[in-house]
Amino acid sequence: MDSQMPLQRAIDRFFSSEASGGILLMLSAVAALIVANSALAPFYESWLNSYFSVKLNDEGIAKPLILWINDGLMAIFFFLIVCGCSRFRKVISGHFLGQVYRYRSCVRPRQMWL
Repeated sequence: MDSQMPLQRAIDRFFSSEASGGILLMLSAVAALIVANSALAPFYESWLNSYFSVKLNDEGIAKPLILWINDGLMAIFFFLIVCGCSRFRKVISGHFLGQVYRYRSCVRPRQMWL
């Protein structure tokens, strides 16, 4: 038997759990707090303020990394909240893309009755 197999099974079992995303989020937040309040804070802030650009034929967008995190990752987070975990997983895996044009499969807000 390969010694990597139990580790791979443990990783697969962890990521198949519903709580894995929350656990990773909490660990990331704790790690960021520790680094931001340590002697590594200047390096952490300079890393967050470094520019990241996406260009195609000299046209593109360049923003500090902190703005990419705020804009991009928060958009993914809210997409996950609005659409739900199962819809998000279907979009990522490609099963949902063929059904987007159907009215019933689209996400719509609830109607509020007064």
